Amino acid sequence: MDLFNKLLFKILWQLKKYFEKHAIKNLKSIYNIHDSVEIFYPIIFNGNISIGENTYIMHYCEFITGENSKITIGSNCAIAKNVTIRSLTHEQNKPLYRTKNLKEKDVFIGDNCWIGANVFIKEGVTIGSNSIIGANSVVTKSFPENSIIGGAPAISLMKNV
Repeated sequence: MDLFNKLLFKILWQLKKYFEKHAIKNLKSIYNIHDSVEIFYPIIFNGNISIGENTYIMHYCEFITGENSKITIGSNCAIAKNVTIRSLTHEQNKPLYRTKNLKEKDVFIGDNCWIGANVFIKEGVTIGSNSIIGANSVVTKSFPENSIIGGAPAISLMKNV
């Protein structure tokens, strides 16, 4: 019985890897994602998303845009697990509907950025190139190039690094 369980596990593991490989290949064909980008499944993409070369995105990330907004991530970026980037939200003081009364603004992440685990980036934010966002940060405003950012809400911890 032990041999059977080991064999079954090995077969299921290979099926999982096969599925992940083809799911990621499908993502790259649907969205504007460079072939060199490494994506670790599972991940959620929805909307207009563009990712530059040599970027990697770890498990459980969620990138969501509306019909009139986009998320652009530069080249050579490192995005840790469980990062959420949204280019839309609900309008304040209006009734909540799933697909109505939405406010949309583009999100731009420059080249050579490092985004720590569990970061949330809201609509309208621009992160300049060569910046670092510390783990568990909530980014509600834009930051220039060469910044180290952290906190909830995120603040600039250091500039021109």
